[in-house]
Amino acid sequence: MKKLRFLANKLEITDNVIFTGFVEDSDMMRLMKSASAVAYLSYYEGFGIPVIEGMASGVPTVTTNVSSLKEVAADCCFLCSPDNDKEIASALEKAVSCSELIKSGDENSLELQKRALKRAEFFSWENCAKATIKAYKDISE
Repeated sequence: MKKLRFLANKLEITDNVIFTGFVEDSDMMRLMKSASAVAYLSYYEGFGIPVIEGMASGVPTVTTNVSSLKEVAADCCFLCSPDNDKEIASALEKAVSCSELIKSGDENSLELQKRALKRAEFFSWENCAKATIKAYKDISE
């Protein structure tokens, strides 16, 4: 966290960055919904719940094009290489721009938001439980 604060100071963007520290689950969605973009830039991820949370918040989401994240995001997020600063910056710019376009009623941006919300629903805990029960039934027959 110390390095991130130093970088924010160096880039003179401290007025635009909020370091929240730990956030209770009950506050997470409210914070995400108030953001211009959600970014989850990971090299390796077994699944990617933060990406799903970003999509479920209705906010344009940026994630990396590696591991399971690309599959979780499908065509609903802005993807970038975790090793390429220019790609990361471009994806973040696109996401923030998309957020502004959503507010203005842009059809393409609203369609992306709609796809993201639907994709997040697919990964609901209810669907997970149903798939798990089905798998157990399938192997027990």
